[in-house]
Amino acid sequence: MWQAMQEKETLQEVFEVLLDQYEVEPEMLEHDLSDFVGKLLESGLIEVKEN
Repeated sequence: MWQAMQEKETLQEVFEVLLDQYEVEPEMLEHDLSDFVGKLLESGLIEVKEN
């Protein structure tokens, strides 16, 4: 997830890359990605930029 987040501009792009790379249900990936991003935000490791 971290690598995809560094390479892509939006969370939607990250989601699509990960969905293509791994055999996972879209709902599970969405949940896990959201949880991961939330933890990174809480820790101050990432910031969200509005376009």
